[in-house]
Amino acid sequence: MLDWRPVRETGDTHNAANANDARRHDRASKQEVLDALRRTTRRSAGFLRSLTDSELERGSMHGLAGREMTVAQFAPNFARHIRGHLESLRATR
Repeated sequence: MLDWRPVRETGDTHNAANANDARRHDRASKQEVLDALRRTTRRSAGFLRSLTDSELERGSMHGLAGREMTVAQFAPNFARHIRGHLESLRATR
């Protein structure tokens, strides 16, 4: 999105990537997965906070959303998505 290029990801490709990650880390403990999720969240939050107003205003077609979005519009969706993974993880094992 920062390069003004469309995000071609779809629900199917995203679910396939999640399933692939789950297979790669199927022997990880719940705590290891939580720690990895927290690290990813911190890195992503730091990156989003580092963006300038101009970068936040950039946008492109976003495949999952099915519409044009700016980076600023995408950021809350990312946060909700990560919270969904966390809630799902908490409900397991």
